[in-house]
Amino acid sequence: SNSSERAVLENRADDNPETVQKRLAVYEESTKPLIDYYRNSGLYEEINGLQDVDAVFADIIKALEK
Repeated sequence: SNSSERAVLENRADDNPETVQKRLAVYEESTKPLIDYYRNSGLYEEINGLQDVDAVFADIIKALEK
């Protein structure tokens, strides 16, 4: 993907193993519990962000109309 190619080309300091581990820890501690909560409550809609922009937008509109 363009962002991963850009990260390699830019040799970003924040993409070192320690930073990645911290990001994963924050995900496990903060983000994942919220996703689980909303998924279990029926309020969670997963959107495939790898689609083209128009498809993502259409999926967001569909989710909001539910």
